[in-house]
Amino acid sequence: MSVESTTKYTGTLASLNAAARTLVLKLANGQSLTLPYPQSIDYFGRASATIADVAINSQVTAVLSGGQDVISVLRVQSAAQLEITTLNSTANKLGVKWSGGTSELYTLTVPMTNEAGQNITISDLKVGGFINVKFDGSTPVSIQSVKLSSGQVAAVDAAAGTLTVKDYTGASQTFTAGSGVRVVRDGVTTASLGNVTTADRVEVRKDSDGVVLIRVLTQLSKVFSRADAATNELQVKRTTLNDVYRYTLAPNVYIHQGDTTLSVQSLKENDNIIMYFNNDVVVEIVKQ
Repeated sequence: MSVESTTKYTGTLASLNAAARTLVLKLANGQSLTLPYPQSIDYFGRASATIADVAINSQVTAVLSGGQDVISVLRVQSAAQLEITTLNSTANKLGVKWSGGTSELYTLTVPMTNEAGQNITISDLKVGGFINVKFDGSTPVSIQSVKLSSGQVAAVDAAAGTLTVKDYTGASQTFTAGSGVRVVRDGVTTASLGNVTTADRVEVRKDSDGVVLIRVLTQLSKVFSRADAATNELQVKRTTLNDVYRYTLAPNVYIHQGDTTLSVQSLKENDNIIMYFNNDVVVEIVKQ
């Protein structure tokens, strides 16, 4: 939003003139600069971006060439929520993915905080978690960890836009969908809390714009056969030879009957159970 140096300007992309191949950059002090189209665009997640990919009112940094009459690169400021796929704390690198692809982020000099604004390190993150990242071009400038809450829906008020989740430690958290809500159930996305019930198990987080994202966990009713402690698997009775009968248990799988917590060893052959899955791993078992 300001002039950084004589060879770099940061501001708002005010307009484009395709015929003249020029753009207008509005600086924080109100000054407007007319500059030629950039030679290249640096935009996270868009390997072959052109000026047409940059929306009007985007925050950008124009890096000028040595003669200061040509934009060598236009860096677009953006934000994205990414899922962590790999973590190398020694090398300060994070592997990440999103709907558009994958990448690797170098984090040594990047400020990192949690949702409460407290400073964290790369060791506080984990594979499978989510982060909100702000970019200057393709360079991360800040990283914020995203809190995930998983458990049973304790209460839902679609009119008030609130959802309360009781996690597997017994703690409750209430989410307010002031910026909107997206509910994903069996791959179908809706935008109403009316599609969530207190019978559901969910994973909840907020995206980089504050929208509440609710993923309803899949469930399956089966008849228990046995548990294998060596492989951390549970086996169920098959009705046909083609049925899947082996399921991986989460390390902290919550097993219960009503409010009574059970161990996997307490399950008996022919017990009727309901399993709840998070990314194909059993996170909860309800004994009927």
